[in-house]
Amino acid sequence: MAIIYNRDLEELAKHAVLHWPDSILEIADSKSSLPRLLATQDVFLAILVAASANPDSWKQVMSENRDMHANLFLKHLMILTDLGGEALNKLPPLSNYFEGGVMEFPWGDGNRIYRFREISEKCTLTNSALKVDARKLAIPSGLSGKIEDVCMLLLFGEAALNDTLPMEVKSRCNVGDYLGNPDELEAFVRQRYIHVSKQVGGATANALGHAVQEYVAHHLSEHLPDDWQKLLVELNQCAMG
Repeated sequence: MAIIYNRDLEELAKHAVLHWPDSILEIADSKSSLPRLLATQDVFLAILVAASANPDSWKQVMSENRDMHANLFLKHLMILTDLGGEALNKLPPLSNYFEGGVMEFPWGDGNRIYRFREISEKCTLTNSALKVDARKLAIPSGLSGKIEDVCMLLLFGEAALNDTLPMEVKSRCNVGDYLGNPDELEAFVRQRYIHVSKQVGGATANALGHAVQEYVAHHLSEHLPDDWQKLLVELNQCAMG
């Protein structure tokens, strides 16, 4: 005969997990990019401060720093501009916004031209494709044409003279405005990281959700009869997609 539990709220509270268990928080941290971003924020800032001679000086400075790789540098820029893969993936081909796939922008006493290497054609710019999701961010990535293109767009898109970018995108691509002004640059970076970007917050919440699901599944597997084990595994796999 099945046992029916009819507990009131007070009785349930005695057995409930009322706060995030440490085990779940540790799992979420391993799946979130936020800890890695905060740990390398000073390195990222130092690269931008040093990269003021030319629009692409950041490439040389970054290549000489062992603590910063290309996809991590891009992720920092995505946080500063609050443009994640979901928003960026709607843009290609950029030839729709930059004639001939060329971006012209002011620099010093004149203008500079950057020719997009890959994203002027139709391509995928999701977080996974750019190697900036939490899992791939842990694996150092070299500077591909796609990553370089997106970095240059996020740095100088707001200053572009020859584009038809959507204003909600263009207005955010302004990190390059701060190059050569270290005090303003540091204030901008610190402020953005105090106001943690929605894309990082969303990823963390998603990681916590999956961690809770796995936690509950494990807890149930220890208490349910053997006949339920197969069903539990199947339900968990379906929920994980």
